[in-house]
Amino acid sequence: MIPFEQHLNRYEGKQPPPLPPPSQKPRNGDLKKAGLAVLGALGLLAVIGQIGISSDNAAEKAAPTCTSDFTKCVDIRDMANHFKEWRHAAFDCKWEADKRAKYGTPEWSSLYTFGKFYNGPITGTATLIDDDVKFQNGFGAMAHSEVHCEYDFRAKKVINVSITQK
Repeated sequence: MIPFEQHLNRYEGKQPPPLPPPSQKPRNGDLKKAGLAVLGALGLLAVIGQIGISSDNAAEKAAPTCTSDFTKCVDIRDMANHFKEWRHAAFDCKWEADKRAKYGTPEWSSLYTFGKFYNGPITGTATLIDDDVKFQNGFGAMAHSEVHCEYDFRAKKVINVSITQK
């Protein structure tokens, strides 16, 4: 390591090495054109997306299906596969299970949690199941566990979460 004073004086009496040549910068007009092109493309995509969304929403409002109204689903299986709010229930269940973990943070098997459920008639509630979760036990080890979450789709809230070690 060179002492600080020597570092300051290392070019004393000598010419410092030349700096590399500056790179050619884009002209101001080129940047404006590129920015306008990007904004135009984003605007076009937004308009196209809105047209598709509004036509889908209009059809869904005119004749609701299982996608938007869970009472139109045949059973819980149909609801799990088609009802768009199902993922919100799975997220809320995961959130509640995470809050109930006594030690550490649970390890979920994948981003798609609660892929199982009890099938049955539509009642407004459903039991979502994730059987591949690891919760930390009192000894610090990660224990394979199963999480059952009862969710109320009318109230849009978790009713109960039970965590059992396998």
